[in-house]
Amino acid sequence: MSTYIQIFIQAGVPIDVLASQIGRLLSIQLEEAGPTDDPRYEYAGENIWLALIGAEDFVNDRDKNFEDYNYYLDIGTTGPKGWQEKDRLRLEFARSAFDKLRAKGSYPLLMVREMQEKLDEYIPPGTQGHLER
Repeated sequence: MSTYIQIFIQAGVPIDVLASQIGRLLSIQLEEAGPTDDPRYEYAGENIWLALIGAEDFVNDRDKNFEDYNYYLDIGTTGPKGWQEKDRLRLEFARSAFDKLRAKGSYPLLMVREMQEKLDEYIPPGTQGHLER
């Protein structure tokens, strides 16, 4: 079983600046992936990989307003561990990343599993309604 967790981010900065900020927050080095038509930054660790990607082609789904966000982190696992251990590692890493981004207080966030299940959301104080891109 292979599942992913996404953290959608609404940030008014270029993707390279956001990649640098996320790297510092998570103590990792996001590298520009290339060559691609769309800028993308990636990290691959011993058990976790993630990609920071522009979120342009998503439509809202029930209580998940994907259209409000201009980037997302796609988080997955690597290695030979069983699916339950992979799921635990992925959720643990995603929760830590979400909490660190929320503590920064700069970005509206939405965390989902497989684009279906809403796991958490954070809207900074003073941000209401449709978020500005």
